[in-house]
Amino acid sequence: MTDFWEVLGRLVTNGDFRTTLFGAFSTGSYAIDLTHLTASIPKAQYGSAADIIAKKTFADRPVSIMAIGELLYSMSYQRFRDFVEQLSKAITASRVPTANRSQLFYTGLGCLIVDAQTAQFFHAGQFDQAHYTALTNPERNDLQTLADPAGAVAKITSPLCAFLWTVKCFVKQFAYDGHTHPIANVPPTIDMPRFLL
Repeated sequence: MTDFWEVLGRLVTNGDFRTTLFGAFSTGSYAIDLTHLTASIPKAQYGSAADIIAKKTFADRPVSIMAIGELLYSMSYQRFRDFVEQLSKAITASRVPTANRSQLFYTGLGCLIVDAQTAQFFHAGQFDQAHYTALTNPERNDLQTLADPAGAVAKITSPLCAFLWTVKCFVKQFAYDGHTHPIANVPPTIDMPRFLL
């Protein structure tokens, strides 16, 4: 999950990455299987997105198909792309420097976008409690600025989360009341008494 947060954090701060990625994939929803709540994303698109991520952001570590799938599915909506552009402008207007920051800075930025509880920790300066201990003091100050609930970033993240990442979503850091874990493959029924013998 942290790789998705990092990619999202880089997406809202790196115009070249954003332009290349958005230009490579068209909008329009993927086929949805309502029985299993899955989206059919062509395999080739995973490879193409991974190549762009490696070329435009980081090539020294892997990125999961979960992160790429979430990114591709989100990008299939023009509304998501509009939110990302708005976030980029709001972050630029905040004057928080976003170039050449640590991996954890981009991860934290992406996480505060999708998880209001993480944003609350950051706004309160509780980075250690949220397990972001390796952030430098300038990075903490900048993320605290971006996490201000009265700030321009929060005014965009709230409707974005309501659109794509609801309370029951699995891209968040902290569990919420009402959270349910998604199951991709329903296991076959097991005869428990025989299974335990």
